[in-house]
Amino acid sequence: MSADLSKYFGHATELLAQLDADATLVLVVGGALGSGCAPALRLAREDSPESRRRNSLIVRAMANMLALVAERLERDVASSGVPLEPAS
Repeated sequence: MSADLSKYFGHATELLAQLDADATLVLVVGGALGSGCAPALRLAREDSPESRRRNSLIVRAMANMLALVAERLERDVASSGVPLEPAS
């Protein structure tokens, strides 16, 4: 595996194949290998209008989902009854 790849890239690509998905993201906090994250996206390499459209949809969907997670994570955990310290 390349030094440029996340230590979790193999897990992300395995999930991509198992789920037959267009994109997966592995996000780990405090795991056996430490914290980290790795996206895996099934993008087309050829340059055509259809490939650009499909690739853009996949990348933007991933970015939008990550933004929603980031925006809602603390609020949703706190509202689930799990105790958290107040945000500073």
